[in-house]
Amino acid sequence: MIKAIGRLSGFVALVGILTGGLVSSAKAAVCVSRTGTLAFRPVCRPLERTIGPDELGIATEGTLPPAYAGYNDGSYLPLLGYETPAFDLAIPEAGSYLITAKVNAINTGGNDRVSCRLYANYFRDQSVAQLPAGAEHTISFTLTDTFYAPGQIRLSCWGDGWQTYISWIKINAVKVDSISNDHLTVNPDHTPPIP
Repeated sequence: MIKAIGRLSGFVALVGILTGGLVSSAKAAVCVSRTGTLAFRPVCRPLERTIGPDELGIATEGTLPPAYAGYNDGSYLPLLGYETPAFDLAIPEAGSYLITAKVNAINTGGNDRVSCRLYANYFRDQSVAQLPAGAEHTISFTLTDTFYAPGQIRLSCWGDGWQTYISWIKINAVKVDSISNDHLTVNPDHTPPIP
């Protein structure tokens, strides 16, 4: 157990800065004495032990989680009906993911309401934009979900009019160790957060 936990964050920052954000055992060592004192040295002393990057809570080279992304840039695709067009991003491995997406909506005619949904497994996010004639709006999404097997993420849009297009579509999924996704409650007193 490391006693000098207050010093640990400083050493993590120092290791990250000196090694470009990634720790390599060939570049540096974080050493801990029997009393729990931390030291940053090229090589640990005889009575010290080396702390590995996993104990520091930082990633080493080659162990970063995968990220998956898809795009459709440049094309102006008409909204043809309910959830058409739709775009899918394959998720090739099980795990928990932080997912973001965005789409640009362009209205070339009268007023139009554009709705888009981002689906992942069991959860979804929906965004709506009211576009007057000649307007362009970026619609964005965020979602978290856990895949228990390979799967897919789907982004789809639809509109009220026939003169609205979407373009510059992006879907990103970053695998994380775990997700805590809790229901947000209203602060009835409007009190500031406790520091």
